Amino acid sequence: MHQLGDQLASGGHTVTQGQCLISGFPSVACDMHQLGGQLASGNNTVTQEQCLMGCMVINTCLGADYNELEMSCYWHLGDTVCSPLVPKDACKNFRKVACNGDTPIMTERNPGFHVLGGTVFCRECTEDVCLAECVRNNSCLGADYNRADMSCFFHYNDTVCDMLVMKQDCINFRVSSCSGDGNTVDTGPTTAQPPGGVAPGRVAAPQGNFMVMNFPGPETLPSTALAYPASNTKNGRLRGFGLTGQECVDQCFAEVTCLATDFNSVDGSCWIHTRMTSCDPLMQANQLYHIKKTACPAPFPMPTF
Repeated sequence: MHQLGDQLASGGHTVTQGQCLISGFPSVACDMHQLGGQLASGNNTVTQEQCLMGCMVINTCLGADYNELEMSCYWHLGDTVCSPLVPKDACKNFRKVACNGDTPIMTERNPGFHVLGGTVFCRECTEDVCLAECVRNNSCLGADYNRADMSCFFHYNDTVCDMLVMKQDCINFRVSSCSGDGNTVDTGPTTAQPPGGVAPGRVAAPQGNFMVMNFPGPETLPSTALAYPASNTKNGRLRGFGLTGQECVDQCFAEVTCLATDFNSVDGSCWIHTRMTSCDPLMQANQLYHIKKTACPAPFPMPTF
């Protein structure tokens, strides 16, 4: 995205490249950092590679600061990634995105995904042109770029927050933030949940053949979730034991790297799936409940809803 970085102003920041340049972070500043980042780990013994790899897999992480002396890592989201650079010895500042003044040109970057229903903008065009033209179009809130055929699809308000679907050679960009219910973020007043009802943006969890053993299953799910009651996929990473199904689901949907989760009602165990395992083969077991954030390509079975 070097061309895009040249096309859009970087907020007056002096960006140093050359020896500092790291793949995936076209803007890199040596002996600089930004204030207000989120500490990536309470343990200050992370390597630069770990710091940047973590930022790369988190779609809302748009930049990072790494302190070589402290071995500490701070991630920057959309609210701080374009803040002023401040000199600091032994620090490096990395950014995935260019800035338009103090505003990042996108809020999410989702490599390996696309969203269905986009409008064709161009074919045989570059990734930089695709994103730059979307930014210039006030109605364009996101875009998909396919590196295989060099095609670009724009997303407007009706599709930008639809479900992310895995697709090789694609990358999805969102210029507008999305809420957990599949809508663009609304800064207006919120609606209180009616007593005894289901909160807006959520639905009752389907039960199917799921059997509650010792720990209760999920009661509600985000309306964008894909439910597979009485099922699981292997190779998940254990989150912990003794959880309810609701706790298991809510914790997954609060983490951007968790794309699916399995809940076991026998021991209350909760298992996390990232993009590496979320589409592994589905298994049947009545005491288990599998939930996904994103759809898997065929021949993966269709969800209960």
